[in-house]
Amino acid sequence: MEPNSLIVLLISFSSLLSAADAIGVPPNFSHFAFSTQSQAPSPALSVSDICGVTEDRKLCVTSVMPFLHGRSSPSSVLQAEIQAAVNHTQKAIAKAKELAKDRSQDKSVLKCLEQCLSDYDSAIDDFNSASEAVDNKDFDTLRTMASAVIYDLSDCDDAFAGVQGAESPLGEVDDLIHKLVDNCLDIANKFFH
Repeated sequence: MEPNSLIVLLISFSSLLSAADAIGVPPNFSHFAFSTQSQAPSPALSVSDICGVTEDRKLCVTSVMPFLHGRSSPSSVLQAEIQAAVNHTQKAIAKAKELAKDRSQDKSVLKCLEQCLSDYDSAIDDFNSASEAVDNKDFDTLRTMASAVIYDLSDCDDAFAGVQGAESPLGEVDDLIHKLVDNCLDIANKFFH
């Protein structure tokens, strides 16, 4: 480019900046296509949006709402779902203890209830570790702990399956806890690869 052309270009650009200043255009160039960042902030996700990635959106939404405080995010919904699962596990413990008080039951059933109590205690520990993992953004540990809870629940159910003619009185609550854990895994797998 010739020196005269360069001078004309600089004067034109300077005039353009002066004109922009005169009409009130802010002195940033973000309106040009040079920016690599998104101009609008990403919208906040609703609980329904976050729970929408789970196999059971309705269960997710209804189970997390009592435990959510403030703005929802994938992490806060995940923590709330863990708390809901802990809450139901505590109810399962109370039910198993109540059933174990009935000494008229077959000894093999009482032994199964004792096994389930041990499994539920392990599940509570696993949930606590899962919650800490979310706080630490350690989602691999979260997945491991969630899988451990599923194993704990299966162990309880298997204890009853091994007793001829016995049906687990805890099967329904175990299924619910399992669904809550599945929701946790769905959220973790979608939002935290």
